[in-house]
Parts: sequence; C-alpha cells; structure tokens
Amino acid sequence: MVDAFKYTTEEVALKALKAYLKRKDKDVQKLSGYARRLRKPLDEIITILGADE
Repeated sequence: MVDAFKYTTEEVALKALKAYLKRKDKDVQKLSGYARRLRKPLDEIITILGADE
C-alpha cells in the first residue's frame, strides 16, 4: 500500500488507499507505522478519507 504512494501517481495511490480502507481486514495502525518508517506518513490522508465514509 505504501509503495503505491512511492512509485505511482498520487491519484492511483489514493484510489488504492480508499480500496484498502474499505476492506474488513484492514490494519490502519500497522499501515501508519509502516508508512512512517518509510518516511511517507499517511496519517492525515487516512483521517480525511475515513471521514468521507
């Protein structure tokens, strides 16, 4: 998931993140931690997308 933000356009990455957040087996804490380690913090984006639902 985080690699989408690293290697694709932002539009594609946001679509992938929206799809991930709709999954029942999502792990937002794990995703956020991994993103921080890769220096791609997604916390704000996840919060915004989560509020849209």
